[in-house]
Amino acid sequence: MDAKSFLIGALIIALLAGGYFYYDSTRSQVKIDADGVKVQAN
Repeated sequence: MDAKSFLIGALIIALLAGGYFYYDSTRSQVKIDADGVKVQAN
């Protein structure tokens, strides 16, 4: 594996981790209906 592919992989992992922690921190404030259609934010 060269440095470029390593950097791309690290960037993808960082984005996934950041997105998960952002979702986890806002999960208590955002309600998604069972259908997945209705999204309600306080």
